[in-house]
Amino acid sequence: TLGDVLTKIADKIDAPFLVTGYNSFTHPQFYTSLINEHNQSPEWLILGGAAHTLSRSERRYSAQYIAQNDNVIQRIDEQSQASENSVYLANVAACGKQFLQHLRETRIDPHEAESWMGIVKAYLRDHQAKVAETSWTLQTDSDEDLLTLHRHLLDEGQDAHILSELPASVRVIPPVRVDPQVSVGQNAQIGPYVYLERGSSIGANARVSNTILLQNGKVAANEQVENAIIASIGRIV
Repeated sequence: TLGDVLTKIADKIDAPFLVTGYNSFTHPQFYTSLINEHNQSPEWLILGGAAHTLSRSERRYSAQYIAQNDNVIQRIDEQSQASENSVYLANVAACGKQFLQHLRETRIDPHEAESWMGIVKAYLRDHQAKVAETSWTLQTDSDEDLLTLHRHLLDEGQDAHILSELPASVRVIPPVRVDPQVSVGQNAQIGPYVYLERGSSIGANARVSNTILLQNGKVAANEQVENAIIASIGRIV
């Protein structure tokens, strides 16, 4: 279970660590803020959260906290709307010394140990945790969420680059990312918010926006595509 894995980590490194979900994203600079928050409160379990979620997922956890008491969490609920003095949890956490001790000394119910939120709720029965706020959180539970993440990464400039030679007649509307070995036909228009993965191709006079074109994905000549994820087998979204 996840609980077993975290316990082994606590035993092996014997030092605080960060936990982040494979499908949970937030502003890149938040991790620095979270580490700074941990350095000020090294004993605490500190959970990342945001008042604003970009995800379309119906399965969301929110944490009610006390702003006047250093953002100490009162409870965690599974709900679709965050209320006043609550945040959507981002599946990002700094695990302090008290949490490590809890992992070593406490037998977590096997059902709770299967998920991060189950482990956190079990911890909160006997201990306290804090919230550290970030500007947004995105849980990618659907293909539409991947498109949202794609737009944010391009907006932040981390993924915006053009590494293939394009015909002079191609119109590029930033932000756009083009990998090497991408083919784009004459008079095509790409952007905004387009990612062309290695091996993908766009035909002449095509119009593509807000789209991820995966490896060997194709857009035919004269085709207009938007709000799509396209793989070699065809359109996914």
